Amino acid sequence: MKHGEIPRDSLSGVVGLILAAGASTRMRPLGNKLTQLIDDERRLVSVPIDAMHEAGIDLVFVVLGSDAESLRAFLRDRPLSYVFNPEWEMGLGSSIAAGVRGILELHRPKAIMVCLGDLPGLRAEWLALLVEHFDAANTSDCICVPTHDGRFGHPVLFGSAYFEALAKLAGDHGGRSILEAHAEQIREVEITSDAILRDIDTPEDLDAWRRS
Repeated sequence: MKHGEIPRDSLSGVVGLILAAGASTRMRPLGNKLTQLIDDERRLVSVPIDAMHEAGIDLVFVVLGSDAESLRAFLRDRPLSYVFNPEWEMGLGSSIAAGVRGILELHRPKAIMVCLGDLPGLRAEWLALLVEHFDAANTSDCICVPTHDGRFGHPVLFGSAYFEALAKLAGDHGGRSILEAHAEQIREVEITSDAILRDIDTPEDLDAWRRS
């Protein structure tokens, strides 16, 4: 087997990791942004969950932190697994690390798709495209990143070569340090929509999305 090649018989596919641990402090007084309606029917957090499942990613983990009990109750009818990050206030990196460690306690996937929980325009076909590019690379050290007009977006698909580094992340910089350190391994996947760049942080963001 070539260096970095995926041993197919020992890997279980792609696992989704949705980051939903933040306190949504910039959304006050509306409350948790993830449970807000983005249109007449859908709640914000349902978008990445539905997109992953529709893309064929059946195993999805959600990292909880602030407001964990109420958010888990809100999602109780969904086929999801959960990881609680007791250090959620330390930032995005700590939540990625907690989620990856939780996944690896139970599974050995070929890749983990790390996704923000607040992307209202995320579409299943884009996630499937990331997986398609990853599979075409046939190597565990591939990183697939969606791009729009030269800008990196979300989610990011990390091959198993990066699990150890992901599990050690800390602070609020997410996986940026890994992307910078392994730029030559990145496969950019161009997406025609800017929705991969648009997350929701404030009531103004939410209003702008509803009007778009």
